[in-house]
Amino acid sequence: MNGVIPVPGPISPGKRVSRLRRPEILIFLAIAVATLAAYSPVLRAGFVYDDSQYLQENPHVRGGITGENAVWAFTSFHAANWHPLTWLSHQLDVSLFGLRPAGHHVTNLLLHTLNTGLLFFVLLKMTGAVWRSLLVAALFALHPLHVESVAWVSERKDLLSACFFLLALEAYRRYAGRPGLLRYVSVALLFTLGLLSKPMLVTFPCVLLLLDWWPLQRLGPRIRGRALGRLILEKLPLLAISVASGGVTLLAQRTGWAIVSWEALSPVARVSNAAISYVIYLEKTIWPTSLAIFYPYPRGGHPLPLVGAALAIIAGLTFAGVRLARRRPWFLAGWLWFAGTLVPVAGFVQVGGQALADRYTYLPLIGIFMAVAWGLAELAQRGALPARSRLPLAVAVLLGLAALTWRQAGYWRDQRTVFAHAAAVTEGNHVAHFALGVVADGEGRGDDAIAHYREAIRPNPRFFDAQLKLGNALVGRGDVEAGIAAFRHALKSRPQSVEALVNLGAVESRLKHYDGALAAYRQAVALKPDLVEGSMNIGNVLSELGRDEEALGWYAQALRYGPERVEVHFNLGLTLERLGRGVEAAREYREALRIRPGHADAMAALVRLGRSGPVSESPGGTSGNRVP
Repeated sequence: MNGVIPVPGPISPGKRVSRLRRPEILIFLAIAVATLAAYSPVLRAGFVYDDSQYLQENPHVRGGITGENAVWAFTSFHAANWHPLTWLSHQLDVSLFGLRPAGHHVTNLLLHTLNTGLLFFVLLKMTGAVWRSLLVAALFALHPLHVESVAWVSERKDLLSACFFLLALEAYRRYAGRPGLLRYVSVALLFTLGLLSKPMLVTFPCVLLLLDWWPLQRLGPRIRGRALGRLILEKLPLLAISVASGGVTLLAQRTGWAIVSWEALSPVARVSNAAISYVIYLEKTIWPTSLAIFYPYPRGGHPLPLVGAALAIIAGLTFAGVRLARRRPWFLAGWLWFAGTLVPVAGFVQVGGQALADRYTYLPLIGIFMAVAWGLAELAQRGALPARSRLPLAVAVLLGLAALTWRQAGYWRDQRTVFAHAAAVTEGNHVAHFALGVVADGEGRGDDAIAHYREAIRPNPRFFDAQLKLGNALVGRGDVEAGIAAFRHALKSRPQSVEALVNLGAVESRLKHYDGALAAYRQAVALKPDLVEGSMNIGNVLSELGRDEEALGWYAQALRYGPERVEVHFNLGLTLERLGRGVEAAREYREALRIRPGHADAMAALVRLGRSGPVSESPGGTSGNRVP
């Protein structure tokens, strides 16, 4: 016991199971096959939504797994997250499958199937209850609430972190049976790997304390203060790891501007939404319909009577669990597992605009499934469930869940399908309409895109991305004044958006509102001095106004940050030509041709200069087509 944290009393990790019998093995294999069949539609699915910034448009993932990309995985706060093992997993998939979605979906599905097997094995070893553990694993495998975690490639972090979580539970079971330093280190290591996949696992030390009570029974029949204190002390190193992970996560989310401020969402609103969400998760566990990729916050908040009812349900379940703790410990253990593991994503620290999310239930629902399985077993023991009906009833329920999962997985075929479904089953879903607008934009359906962007803005007028996209779509359709209004609305919600300022400047310039264009471009460059487009466009506008000498300085600044930008060299050449500085103009045209051989306008400009005489002479006010 050298170097081992002391633990109290006798340890009883559950009845030993010598080996599984053939029927049980066959049933588990049937569950695995049913899982693969139920989720099979995802194998034909594409990438959706966040997959673009996670994979398709992320050069550090697109490049596959390399030394440089591995370093980036551990040092980046990309996508307002820090989960290096998840990045490494995506990089490995790209190295194996490229950017073909099927391979990435296969990895997700295999991870989910592996997690199902691990859950069955861990519960079996902890409790010795074969059929109950099988039922928990089957519910976990086939429940439609888990489709989002499996079908969405970006949610690899759910699956990977759950895998390490379950492995850490098994390591802890071994440690509880025979404590030792190396066994404790293995628990800490696997827990750390889980946090490096997704920081939602910060409640892991509390889960272990719960398992100490049931089913491991490390506290004995009665909870004594000294025994409890020692077990809490045992968890302190793990708690320190949780705190460190939580600190890094908050830093990543603040750096990525993902955390919603307390001014934007009050503490009362957060607590109200958390209470409602807990009850909605329970409802969707029992009746898993109207599932969506995004659930918006209700406009105006939740009605107080509804919040009161939700709090009453939560309090009632907790009270019932405490009252039944001695006779039915599995009920309280399952409920506290569910309630506790949801805390990091309950919205007390609100990240993003969702009110709740199916993916958040991936691990928490294990607690509910445990309570259900052990509860049904007790009913069966009391004769409330006739022996002949038990297996057919279980099979019917599981087949029903598998059918719902298969249907829900089918909605993830592509971005249009998954968000059209979300818009159909929820109200005021601004994110769903925004995503549908992006799809319509990409397909050249401008009017549909505008309609979706406006529908996205209706419940959320300060939706910056929708206002920006609406402005671009309106300008593309020729409704320039409406486009300007959309850009100005976007800037009200995000005044320091360089993209919105540049777009506004371009449209103002197009309308020959040069003062407005200059103001927008100057503000953009003040925010981002190395913005080549901003400096170049200021030079273009000044040149249009006949202020060529001023324009030269802005072109020079553009070239300082973008020396290989061919359009800057060409426009600078035009301005120099207008000023009668033919030799310098010719040099800029030649530089444009060096960067882009065959540049027709630069070649024409050089010919024009040659016809007007030696390039050292004035071209006499020659003008050309300025490249924007």
